[in-house]
Amino acid sequence: MFNSVREVIEQSAQKFGKKKFLYCDEKELSFEEINLISSKVASLFHELGVTKGDKVALYLPNCIEFIYCWFGLAKLGAVLVPINNFFKSTETSYVLDNSDSKIVVTDNNALEMVLGIREECPSIEYVISIQQSNHTSVISFYDFLEKQTPYLSSVEIKRDDDAAILYTSGTTGHPKGCVEPQSYYLVNPRLWAEALELTSEDRVLTPLPLFHMNPQILSVMGALILGASVIVLDRFHPKSWWEDVIKYKATQFHYLGVMPAILYSMQPSLKDREHNVRVTLGAGISNEYHQLYEERFGLQAVEVFGMTEVGLTMVTPIHGERKVGTGCMGKTLPGFHASVVDENNQELPNGTVGELVIIEDPRPEGSAMMKGYYKNPEATQKAWEGGWFHTGDMVKKDEDGFFYFVDRKKDIIRRSGENISSMEVEDCVKAHPKVMEAAAVPVPDHIREQEVRVCIVLKEGESAATVPEQEIIDWCTERLAYFKVPRYVEYINEFPKTASQKIQKSILKENLPVQCFDNVIKAQVSLKEKISSAAKK
Repeated sequence: MFNSVREVIEQSAQKFGKKKFLYCDEKELSFEEINLISSKVASLFHELGVTKGDKVALYLPNCIEFIYCWFGLAKLGAVLVPINNFFKSTETSYVLDNSDSKIVVTDNNALEMVLGIREECPSIEYVISIQQSNHTSVISFYDFLEKQTPYLSSVEIKRDDDAAILYTSGTTGHPKGCVEPQSYYLVNPRLWAEALELTSEDRVLTPLPLFHMNPQILSVMGALILGASVIVLDRFHPKSWWEDVIKYKATQFHYLGVMPAILYSMQPSLKDREHNVRVTLGAGISNEYHQLYEERFGLQAVEVFGMTEVGLTMVTPIHGERKVGTGCMGKTLPGFHASVVDENNQELPNGTVGELVIIEDPRPEGSAMMKGYYKNPEATQKAWEGGWFHTGDMVKKDEDGFFYFVDRKKDIIRRSGENISSMEVEDCVKAHPKVMEAAAVPVPDHIREQEVRVCIVLKEGESAATVPEQEIIDWCTERLAYFKVPRYVEYINEFPKTASQKIQKSILKENLPVQCFDNVIKAQVSLKEKISSAAKK
């Protein structure tokens, strides 16, 4: 039983030696090599005064230096603070200051921004760039690394010690820092490997951003613990996807959101089945595409439920009744318990929609969940109300113990006293053969409280000329209860998204369109002017 990420790195190096562990940036590293390099990086940080418990921020894209630094910090018992590298200066400044980071590691693309906000972050002592820089105040990562010898001191690191502070996307105010113990990086990979029956012969490919919990606790740590190989791409490249999968002989890959739908929408190719992939893992696959995706590409798409706060808690089965295309998130993994509750925290009967709450049994190896929100006891207490973690997700449970995602609690639309799942509206619209993506958001209404607005990205070659907005209305009218049918239809070129490909509905809500179709008057209207005028009355 491991006690820390450092132990996993060192023991895997002894056990698997020269076997290839990491493929990234066209480089290949064995278990021995990543152990040696991370020890030198540990010396680099130690020379700069980093000790156990100190925080070091990484503002980096997917690159091999991210893993060098992460593992180097793990050798010291220091705390990793990965920052979403799509964050702008205000968001980055907040995370750096809130996390009390002593050092920030970045690249030249973000260097000027980081230097520009340094004065706002008094805890920052050093800025490191992974590339050469003309700034005398900036440390060159590789120049400094050349001078280092492997770090040999072995500070005691326990399972409950802090390993990382992972910041949420901040869709409701500032990002919150989830304090993750060492055990978070030990238990979750084991549960994932057991559920998917993975072995040391597997090769896991991920296009997901390394600042995200998924590639950290599943792809990278999972491969490290198993003795498997991990391939880290810089991002999701649809056109070359299967070429990469085949090139690296991947047996599993991870996806988020719309990725499977994008792959399915591409022109069929001989490469569709020239791969070794047995299973893909992710969340949010469209019900419409789930079975089609599996049949075309000859693999399983395993849906899961996980959060930065609670780790990986549910997985759909790979054997037996798999619930393909139903929105099923699976059953709870060993050690977790889940319930569906109402606003008074009372458990609801099967089939009734309510909020998902989760609790964990004590484990000998430590917790798979976060310890709390960093420097935010109020938010921590609120999230753990009644001793259960409140996810903010609206779900339902069937009589067999399977859970089904309905919507985010904050994304429920309330129209004339009826609660409408934005996801249900989106699934209906996305089932239209000419629609690529859709997002349903509320619009304030002085009579009905809220109205339904659906924003749509059409498939390539389609437009309002080939798909009139009324066609979308008619499509929904045939498939949804009358009160769920959108009043407003808006075509857009692309959605604002997080780095993990989640549509940023908060931005859609704020940015009211100058022009969209109003189903009541059957004409184009300016929602911006309409809402503004209503507010003045």
